Amino acid sequence: MNIDEQVLNSEREGLEKEFNSLKEKITNLEVDLGGMRSQLNALHGARQQIDKLLKLAVMPKEEEKK
Repeated sequence: MNIDEQVLNSEREGLEKEFNSLKEKITNLEVDLGGMRSQLNALHGARQQIDKLLKLAVMPKEEEKK
């Protein structure tokens, strides 16, 4: 089998397409990961707020018992 310039160029084009496709997928995953981290932080903040409100709701009940 002879390997000429056309064969090499064809192989290079295939590798270039695969490289670009994988690079795009990684970029998309990084964007998605950033969004998921933001959602996680928002959920954590909401949970902290609920914990604070629960403590405030329990405090008056404890004071009534005194």
